[in-house]
Amino acid sequence: MGQPAMMAWLDRASFLCLCGFILVLPVTIAGVEFFASLACFFFLVRKVIASRRGVACGTLVPLSVLVPALAFLAVCAISILYSEAPQLSMRAFVGKSFLAVLLFLLVPSIVVTRKRLAGIFGCFFVSAVVLAGDGFWQLWQGYDFFNMRLLVGDRVGAAMRHPNDLGAYLIPAVSVALAFTLWAWTTKTVPLQLKHGHVKAMATLVFMMLCSTLGLTYSRSAWLGFFVALLAFILMRRQYMLVCITGVIFFGLIFLPLMVSARHISLVPRDAKAWRVLEDMTFNGSGRLTYWGNAVQIIKDHPFGTGLNTYTVVIKRYSQIWQAYPHNCYLQMASEIGISGVAVFLWLLWSVGRFFGRCHAGTKEDLTAVLLTGLFVGWIGLLVESGFDTTLYSVQLSKLLWFMMGILVSGVLILEKEKVSV
Repeated sequence: MGQPAMMAWLDRASFLCLCGFILVLPVTIAGVEFFASLACFFFLVRKVIASRRGVACGTLVPLSVLVPALAFLAVCAISILYSEAPQLSMRAFVGKSFLAVLLFLLVPSIVVTRKRLAGIFGCFFVSAVVLAGDGFWQLWQGYDFFNMRLLVGDRVGAAMRHPNDLGAYLIPAVSVALAFTLWAWTTKTVPLQLKHGHVKAMATLVFMMLCSTLGLTYSRSAWLGFFVALLAFILMRRQYMLVCITGVIFFGLIFLPLMVSARHISLVPRDAKAWRVLEDMTFNGSGRLTYWGNAVQIIKDHPFGTGLNTYTVVIKRYSQIWQAYPHNCYLQMASEIGISGVAVFLWLLWSVGRFFGRCHAGTKEDLTAVLLTGLFVGWIGLLVESGFDTTLYSVQLSKLLWFMMGILVSGVLILEKEKVSV
């Protein structure tokens, strides 16, 4: 096999690994790491061959997002030098931070055509629908089909470790499904010579299935993230404002009473005194205030951080009760890699958002642009949800976030070639 044929094979293998990655993401952590690592390996081998031959290897990542990504990786690496647990920090850097950033940077070099982008979205839909079906199976049988996880407190978690994880995963899935459904009901043409009625029925069914599963997680942080995603979607596609607001009302009418019953909580505090409300925020969902306070104290004592992946080590000196993650990814990040590290990460997020936003021009009917818009608002919702949970420190969800960023950059580069506005 010659080098050109080898490069073509490696390119296809990398893409297939990305498809495998997104398919198994909600079901198995080992599968996520396997496919992500394999995709990176194939890409790097192809990169080496291309550099020796003096030819280009896919699309170059724009400097506007490449620089902050590398800066974030550098901050994580530097934190190892002063870490309170260097071995833990090194392990997290190699196995999590480096792999995640590499995944983000290689996606635009692999997903370079509309066909491949459609393949990624197709795999995402299939994976989300199967996961939603698994959630309904769990609700019916009391355990999920893939990992035999038990139904706890009537909250659906499907194959994922916790209902909050499932809720976080579904934020971008439901957002993309919503964008696709609204497109299907308003477009005049459908791809692949499919019948318009069939496309509308399929899109609506998938959206309702995913949205119902999101509701059955009873995850307030995921609901909040999704509502923020809806708000962002309305701002980008204002013609759908009435439909989205109506949907939120129906969602609330159906699932809020169910959540109150399942989680045994009250949406309105019985005691209206603010101090009493804050006093009661201990170990229910709102106990996050206590966890956040501990994280803030660590940041005050260690403004440059205590080292990557050291939060559970350091928190033992600050709390005798809750010695796990603070359920706020940004506070945890500041605790570990410092305030400057969070600033660099926010710079990266801003750069990706700004890069995507430069192609937004309102109301194009292009399906690829519509799906990317749904993914973009879902990404925003997931970032909001991360402020109330451990999303960025979940192997599956953190990889999903970085992968989404890569797809957003890739999608914009593809559309820019054709001068299509998102």
